[in-house]
Amino acid sequence: MAFLQPGGAGPGEILSGLDSDNAIYDPQERFLISCFNFAKFHLAESELVEEPEMLLMYSDYAQNLGAQAPNRIPTLAREFGFSQVDLLDQTSMPISKRNRKHDPLKLIKKKSFIQLWRIAR
Repeated sequence: MAFLQPGGAGPGEILSGLDSDNAIYDPQERFLISCFNFAKFHLAESELVEEPEMLLMYSDYAQNLGAQAPNRIPTLAREFGFSQVDLLDQTSMPISKRNRKHDPLKLIKKKSFIQLWRIAR
């Protein structure tokens, strides 16, 4: 999910209280690819911002499930012509307390992270 981040707030502050069972399913990475496509066209040289960038919050959950290739964010960034890709922060994925006991994916969620990426030209 891409969104602008308040200055100085890491994913832990933004995700406090978020339930990972309410995540977005992104078949064929359509949403993720559209974020990079949007950034490619809208982060061109800007008169308003000296160094435009996209902040992307994304999880390695799909990678840990085996549904996505490793290093997908840096790979897509290069494919869309971005040269600056930095992992700024990451925090453990929140796990729902109500389903924790019977959740068959609990172990995968426990080793997954929500990551904050900075992507720029």
